[in-house]
Amino acid sequence: MRTAVIVLDIVLGLASLVGGAYLAVAARGPRLAWLRGSAFKSLFWPGLFLLVVCGGSLLAAAVLLMGEGLHTARLVSVEAGMVFLGWNGVMFSTAGYRRWAQVLVIVLGLAAVILPFAIRVPG
Repeated sequence: MRTAVIVLDIVLGLASLVGGAYLAVAARGPRLAWLRGSAFKSLFWPGLFLLVVCGGSLLAAAVLLMGEGLHTARLVSVEAGMVFLGWNGVMFSTAGYRRWAQVLVIVLGLAAVILPFAIRVPG
């Protein structure tokens, strides 16, 4: 289970880095219409948050899970999953349903929150 959570954290972390960089730097045009009625005028800040906070915390959780302190690593992994899930929930509620990948990301975010609890901590 530990390996599965590490892989999930790495995949979601890398996806957050790429997606966040794209939103912060390159997203223009019709995607800006998704923000109507929100506090944001551009996708820069949401993209930067996805890049730094979501991507960084998920990758940090994966690195910690590879080490010895499993109790703390599990908590960091759950918290990183919650941040990722929260970001996607806010974007889903702001932008509305656009494509099936949004649902997949929410499911993977839920897995990132739940699966670390299945990792056995020696003790």
